[in-house]
Amino acid sequence: MLAEQLRQLAFYVNKIADGDLQILLSSGFILSTYPTSGMVPDVVQHIDLRDGRQSGQMRIDFRAQRNVLLYEYRYTHILDAAGNPVWEEPLTTSSSKRVLLEQLEPLQRYYVQVRAVNTYGKSTWSDPVSFVVR
Repeated sequence: MLAEQLRQLAFYVNKIADGDLQILLSSGFILSTYPTSGMVPDVVQHIDLRDGRQSGQMRIDFRAQRNVLLYEYRYTHILDAAGNPVWEEPLTTSSSKRVLLEQLEPLQRYYVQVRAVNTYGKSTWSDPVSFVVR
């Protein structure tokens, strides 16, 4: 009985507050999470590059994020005169695991960047990560 009344009171506070964080915090109820709507994704972290099963393949894995629709990634082995990567057009994937690049030049160093996309926008590109393909 008491639990049901507290649930109804929490519902009432949420309805009256209408998303206002100050009102929610002053209600005395503990918030399970802070509101996150309207936020673009964080920068993709922990990008891991490794050999594929065959020569000329490279596998990309990275830390998944919540509330992401897809990921964009780009790669290159070409550097400009200043030593900065000259990026190809981005490709997309819905998975953060086992993204496979094929038909790469063996013994060539490749650079990879990844970013997350949701309904509010795109994250900043990750720092470039490099790997020499077998």
